[in-house]
Amino acid sequence: MRSRLRRLDDQMASLARSRNALADYIDAAERMSDRAYPPFDGADPERVPA
Repeated sequence: MRSRLRRLDDQMASLARSRNALADYIDAAERMSDRAYPPFDGADPERVPA
């Protein structure tokens, strides 16, 4: 039973690391989407997130 508990603890720790990495990735992507690029060749000047 203890080995199963250790295995579950390891899996939970791995999932927590993955979740944190995903949250960091989403935060970075949301910060990047605040960038806007100027229109090209007279295109619509409305700002469009990257």
